[in-house]
Amino acid sequence: MLTDLADACRKSGLRVVEVPGWKHEGRPGTFSPRGVAAHHTADTLSDHYSGAELTRREEDYARIGLSTGHRELPGPLCQIGLGRDGTVYVIAAGRANHAGKVRSWGGWVSAGDGNTQAIGIEAMNSAYEGWSDTQSRAYHRLCAALCDHYGWPRSRVAAHGEISTSGKWDPGVNGRLIDMNAFRAAVAGVTQGDDDMQNTEEQYEIFRHFLARALRYDIRPLGAGADWKLGPTLWERLAQIEGNLGDQITAIEGADVDEIAQQVVESLDDDLAEKVLALLADRIGGKS
Repeated sequence: MLTDLADACRKSGLRVVEVPGWKHEGRPGTFSPRGVAAHHTADTLSDHYSGAELTRREEDYARIGLSTGHRELPGPLCQIGLGRDGTVYVIAAGRANHAGKVRSWGGWVSAGDGNTQAIGIEAMNSAYEGWSDTQSRAYHRLCAALCDHYGWPRSRVAAHGEISTSGKWDPGVNGRLIDMNAFRAAVAGVTQGDDDMQNTEEQYEIFRHFLARALRYDIRPLGAGADWKLGPTLWERLAQIEGNLGDQITAIEGADVDEIAQQVVESLDDDLAEKVLALLADRIGGKS
């Protein structure tokens, strides 16, 4: 059981949500992973939802669909889910039904049961909507973090479509597997832990998403109570940037959210930005 899986995922710098009970979840049988298997879910959530509602539905899907499975295939269906906004859902520490029967590949996948050999990541994507830069970069960062944490070469990332014996083509677009050589090259090029927090597009997107959700749900995390104190508080930093933002906060919508989030991320030092992101992830995630 990979009970340190959430810690491994957090090394990616992405938002991590732990599905309740994940440390005890797993299918019977051997689980000795030597690499990562990449998948897509083929869900159609983005056809019906967007923004904060899409994220909420994806979290429900991670907790129910990917964790429990379905009539034809019992869960867990993967160890990790990856949302369209780059959120990482930790689902199971043990063996999962994600790869099925596989062929030998890459010097580390042996013919037989793929579920015993790889950590399975199910990226939430219909496979017809395309892959956003945000989700693609998150996929690369997550794979790099897992390989680094468990001491594997970063080349040990295989698409389900590369190892499957049953004609799978995930992760892909319109029936075709994505360019996995380019994918692995991007994973190899990830620099973990050295990025400047306030200037990375990935962190800005995460921050913008959290701030937009906070405003949409009217949680008012910015200076709302003693448990939001960061020292100096995010509210104080916002006040320095925008003046009397407190009187305006409930009226902020749309582009204003993006503008303010960008100013905030650019102004925060790395340590404070990390605290803000972690706190928003925890508190807003619990409200959704």
